[in-house]
Amino acid sequence: MTALASRRAARLGGVFCAFALLWTAPLAAQEAGRAEVSAEDEEEAAPVLPPQAEADPAVTLKAVEFFETAVGDSHCIRALDWLDEEDMAPRIYALPPHPETGARDLLFQFLCNRAAYNETHVFITAKPDGSRFALLQFPTPLVDVDYENDDFEGAVLGVRIVGLRLKREIVNASFDPETAEISEFSRWRGISDASSASVWRYVDDPETPFDGGYELTEYQLDASYDGEMNPQRLIPPEVPAP
Repeated sequence: MTALASRRAARLGGVFCAFALLWTAPLAAQEAGRAEVSAEDEEEAAPVLPPQAEADPAVTLKAVEFFETAVGDSHCIRALDWLDEEDMAPRIYALPPHPETGARDLLFQFLCNRAAYNETHVFITAKPDGSRFALLQFPTPLVDVDYENDDFEGAVLGVRIVGLRLKREIVNASFDPETAEISEFSRWRGISDASSASVWRYVDDPETPFDGGYELTEYQLDASYDGEMNPQRLIPPEVPAP
């Protein structure tokens, strides 16, 4: 009997972890340790995000309203109740110039939810003047994983793609301003030995169905809970060495 990897990922990725930190050193020693952490160290530990684009505040406000309406039936809005103002503000990027008009649409990245080791984002595109908004949906493989004895901690006997679905929440999303690609890395558990990763390419060609949208260009899967990171590329298929 096989088990859908996407279902396991959804179940495991939503688990919240809690860690208790036990301090045995005197309070003075704790304070001294904190003092050794400089502002530069904290800055280096922070993730490096691409620079944002300028947007009319009125257009940004409309994008926020569109986001709240578009995902109002999901858990995004409820999750935002415990996020601070900085978390709730979207990140804004400029997409590549349109091949015919040269105009650059805006891309708004909204934090949707945050758990122990995964967070999800929703992306919305907009015309610079706010005349049109669109909620992006990303094609994603449905993968069937065959585990030994139907035990997800057992050996992986086989992996196959059984279909595609469209999803609007991207896990641990990142945006590349040079290529306009959007990437995903979904941890199936905290140590990341089991995971999935995708890359989507921006397409703005009026002669294709992807006009102003994203198409899947790469998909990797590591379905083995073996304590090691050893992903297998399924899209495009890996070519065996001669």
